[in-house]
Amino acid sequence: MGTKDIVFVHGWGENSCIWEGLTQHLPEYNHHFIDLGFIGKKNDSSLKTSDPAIFVTHSLGSLWVLKHIPPEKISALAAINGFGRFTDFVSNETLEIMAKSLQRNMFLQMKAFWKNCNFPENMRQLYEANLNKSALSQGLSWLGSWDEYIKLQDLKTKNIPVLSLGGQEDLILPPDIMHKHWSDLGYDVVMNEQAGHALPLTHPQWCAGQIKNGEL
Repeated sequence: MGTKDIVFVHGWGENSCIWEGLTQHLPEYNHHFIDLGFIGKKNDSSLKTSDPAIFVTHSLGSLWVLKHIPPEKISALAAINGFGRFTDFVSNETLEIMAKSLQRNMFLQMKAFWKNCNFPENMRQLYEANLNKSALSQGLSWLGSWDEYIKLQDLKTKNIPVLSLGGQEDLILPPDIMHKHWSDLGYDVVMNEQAGHALPLTHPQWCAGQIKNGEL
């Protein structure tokens, strides 16, 4: 059997740098990256695999894959701090406040968001220099308007493996809502008791272990 392809898709207010630690623990896979342009250059055409691939996503990245990638191109999905509908967790009113704050003072808004996500200070400084306000604003719109929850059921119906990983200390996706969001479709959430919303950054080895244990 050939080496499996993994496609990594990051979340809002991030770029593909978030995967650097995790990929080091998954050397046996071919790595591909889709970058949504929130920080630095956009690249959503990097997927060149002809066969179905494993998709490993963070936060909004899960929603993006569910919306854009047909099930026949997905061999498995590992959704890290992920969801199929963000408004189960955060109201549209809150997203509108964030959007206005982004326009008033982009750096202040992003610093507050990264702090809530428990991003390391060095990562925040790296990101701050390359923010794309237009893309960030569009991403907030996606979070408020995209509903791909039923696509998760579609993957289950088609027997496509789905792994959901969460953090017990996640301030963005509260654990009780996280469990309900996934369990209503028959999925379990594997929780890291010490983690927040930046699992790929703070616990890359744990995430890699869950992906391997899930035999994706």
